[in-house]
Amino acid sequence: MFLSALINNGSDSTYTIFTRHLDDLGLLGIYNRKTIIVEGDAGYDCAALMDGGTVIVKGNAGERLGNCMKGKIIVYGNAAPFAGIMLNGGSIKIKGNASNYVGLKMRGGKIIVQGNCGHTLGAEMHGGSILVMGDVGITVACSMYGGEIHINGNMSGPLFEAAIRAGSVYHKGKQIWPIVNP
Repeated sequence: MFLSALINNGSDSTYTIFTRHLDDLGLLGIYNRKTIIVEGDAGYDCAALMDGGTVIVKGNAGERLGNCMKGKIIVYGNAAPFAGIMLNGGSIKIKGNASNYVGLKMRGGKIIVQGNCGHTLGAEMHGGSILVMGDVGITVACSMYGGEIHINGNMSGPLFEAAIRAGSVYHKGKQIWPIVNP
């Protein structure tokens, strides 16, 4: 958190952080309003509570990537569980795979996963959009209250329709929730 405070109070608009030699660097970019380039992995809560900044991770990202943030994140590797949890706005682009619980309690913004995604995608989602280019695990849109989920790959199981409150789910371009008459 100290490093994030230094960046937020610094005079430059762009900072590059080298993390390849570090273990778990958590809370990098918290409350960020600048551009941070991470050469290596970012730990837990990367870009949490960010307010309009940009974080580019040239490695993997830890748990709770973009927690409650508004801004822009690009991850060139994979993302651990809870990417985009309570996302309020902005965008997250994960060029690799994402683990479980992507977009949990998301209220706005956009998440793109270019690889595969684990289970419980878009649970308790209230708004925004999620696009997964690859395959997804089970329990998609559980307790979803709004927003859109687009899945271009395969789904591990059917939707649990009784748990979806509102919103839309598309699979390979076809709307599968709510069910529309052909």
